[in-house]
Amino acid sequence: SGSMRTDDVADGSTRSDVVWVTLATEFVAKRLETGEACATDVFSLIVMNDESQVLFDERPMDWLLFNALIDQLRSAQPLFHGNYLPALDQAEQKLLSNIHGSCALLLLFLSDGKPSDKTPSGHSGSQ
Repeated sequence: SGSMRTDDVADGSTRSDVVWVTLATEFVAKRLETGEACATDVFSLIVMNDESQVLFDERPMDWLLFNALIDQLRSAQPLFHGNYLPALDQAEQKLLSNIHGSCALLLLFLSDGKPSDKTPSGHSGSQ
């Protein structure tokens, strides 16, 4: 969402910059360096604005992914609202599309605030 442009992080970075660097260094690089991850592991990333978009779809967990995440520092433009429901729907579709029952799945949902979704009263997403 647009609030990710806020530069309230200790070193003056934007919230968005911190997410990209952390995903690249702490999630991808460290796991590759320790052998916890390999190129047969895949990574998908869904971003949320007014809509949601699959930015990375089942990319191999490798150094090319690391570079692609770092490239987002220059190209990502946080905009609009952070609507959770479309992103959660896409995440559910990605999880359900996994046909390998023995595959370990991990879902991280990152947000810097409350959802912007406007849902009707009584809708399960309003809780």
